[in-house]
Amino acid sequence: MPQVTPSPFFGTVASLQLLDGVVDAVAESLSTLLPFELGEAVGDDRVESGRLPSGDAVRIAFRIGYRSRDVRRIGIVQMPLPAALVLAGSLVMAPAGEVRAHASRPAPDERDKAAILEAGRLLAGAIDEAVRDRVGRPPAATLMGCLGGAAGRAPWVPGYAGEPFAVRVQTMRIASFDPFEMTIAIPA
Repeated sequence: MPQVTPSPFFGTVASLQLLDGVVDAVAESLSTLLPFELGEAVGDDRVESGRLPSGDAVRIAFRIGYRSRDVRRIGIVQMPLPAALVLAGSLVMAPAGEVRAHASRPAPDERDKAAILEAGRLLAGAIDEAVRDRVGRPPAATLMGCLGGAAGRAPWVPGYAGEPFAVRVQTMRIASFDPFEMTIAIPA
């Protein structure tokens, strides 16, 4: 595992250690609403500079804005489009057959987009709670929006100036749907 040092953004709390709390908070929030399983981390947590890779599938990237005093940074939570559609459909309590049908679409419709945005708000709220609990001063995390990304293309993040991210790729599963990988990137 990489050396753990304090984060310039989060002060004395190391961003790689903060990832544990963020993942736990996301899992706890989802498991109170859905049949949800947290799987294993994929590889080691790491600090990366530059844009995050998108993988070989269309992805949804939730832009999470972080504020600590006068400093603002951007983070990302991203997952494959079918996983975002499963998450969104499950949160609005759509029947499993309808969720499966929506998850196989090549693009979300307007109703799907609204549900995906609500899922992003839930994720941002869980992240905000984890950061506030562990950092002890008022950094805030809020949803700044979400966007789709084509396969093989990194998400474009307005306001991102190349600062480093602490990154974890985590497997997750909702109900009887296929497991998926969620990438969580917070300021490092």
